[in-house]
Amino acid sequence: MNAPDKSDEAGVSSAPSPAQVAKQAASSPLHFPPEALKEAEKWGHVEGGSVYVDDGGEEREVGPAASEDPLAFYAAKYLRLMDKIKSFSSSLDGEDLRNRNIFSRLKDLSSSVKDPKAVGDMQALRSAFEEAKAKADSVIESNRQKHSEAIAKSVEEHQKIAEAAEALAASINSSTNWKQMGQKFQDLFEEWKAAQSADARGSNKEVEALWTRFAAARSEFNRRRREWVKAKIAKKSEAKAAKEKIVEKAEALSSTTDWASGSKAFAKLMDEWKKAGRADREDDDALWEKFKAASDRFYNSRNREGEEMGEDEKKNLEAKRALLEEAEKLVPIKSTDDIKEVKRKLEAIEKEWDTIGRVPRDEVRRCEERLKKVEDQVEASERMEWKRTDPRPAERKQLLISQLQSKIDMLDKDIEHAQGDEKEKLEEEKKEKEVWLKTLQNMKD
Repeated sequence: MNAPDKSDEAGVSSAPSPAQVAKQAASSPLHFPPEALKEAEKWGHVEGGSVYVDDGGEEREVGPAASEDPLAFYAAKYLRLMDKIKSFSSSLDGEDLRNRNIFSRLKDLSSSVKDPKAVGDMQALRSAFEEAKAKADSVIESNRQKHSEAIAKSVEEHQKIAEAAEALAASINSSTNWKQMGQKFQDLFEEWKAAQSADARGSNKEVEALWTRFAAARSEFNRRRREWVKAKIAKKSEAKAAKEKIVEKAEALSSTTDWASGSKAFAKLMDEWKKAGRADREDDDALWEKFKAASDRFYNSRNREGEEMGEDEKKNLEAKRALLEEAEKLVPIKSTDDIKEVKRKLEAIEKEWDTIGRVPRDEVRRCEERLKKVEDQVEASERMEWKRTDPRPAERKQLLISQLQSKIDMLDKDIEHAQGDEKEKLEEEKKEKEVWLKTLQNMKD
């Protein structure tokens, strides 16, 4: 016979603890139908202050006969244990029962049915447990199959996304629309997250390797886009430097009294100005004001020193007025398709303009301003067409800023969970993106 366990001995020799009281209440015969209790009691008997159960033809001591109705007390424990087995079996019909939970409950029940301190049909109890265990094994195997299938599907979907990202990165060229490609990479990233299945939880080396490929393609895109931004900034800086030199020459030339060579020099400087490209709008406007001021000083001085209008100057004035009428007919430009032809005609007029001699000094400014208005309208039309077709307006800048900020926020979350070299790598990437973000924020639209 097995000796009573210490908890049962303690129940006889001393007052029960609160935990024991709760346990006894849960196993109280009052919880079960009288006929079920009587059926279970048939398998036990009381002898010498102890309760015994017929366990497969052998008597086994289950505990002291300490309660008022000891057989009913231990029969209730049997029925409660049987209910636990049935409850476990029913729970296996659920769709979201994890294998680790099944293993845990199986272990607990296996220990409980080995030599239970209860009175009842022990063979029926163990048979019920074996049936539940067989059902549990089937569910465990089904879960494993589902997990394997989910892993295979996840790998397949992530491989397609990684290959699409690599194809995008490989297609980068001088005509790349960075806004559109950036959105495509963002869409692929959203697809990557959506491909994460709940049935494919846990580490998977194939998916991790595919993530490395996806991240490398996205990093290549970001690197090439940074190079494009740097080149754009450098081009504007070059234009600014070139126009600063033109302004310096114009200011030095503004005091000359060699009217003929000075006029030719200013005309040449104007050509250089047009070919220099565009700096930031604020810089461009400020430099133009300086250039115009220097030009005005020169022509105003020339007009003050000029001789009275003669017959030749009258002829020159009429010739320039005729050219002005031709030029003014060119604007406004009705169609963007006409811009190139209008520019060609205007350049021919300007070339002929430069060959015409002096006009009366009080007419010089008026003529120049009329021609400048035509030039400004042509330039404005050209600028509007450039802006219309340019895929990189101010809204692109805002989108880049938004995407950069989003990436920085994601890096902050990754850094919180990273360690060692990986954390340092993420922090370095964050610093790089913060520098780029600050550069974009300081750029003029």
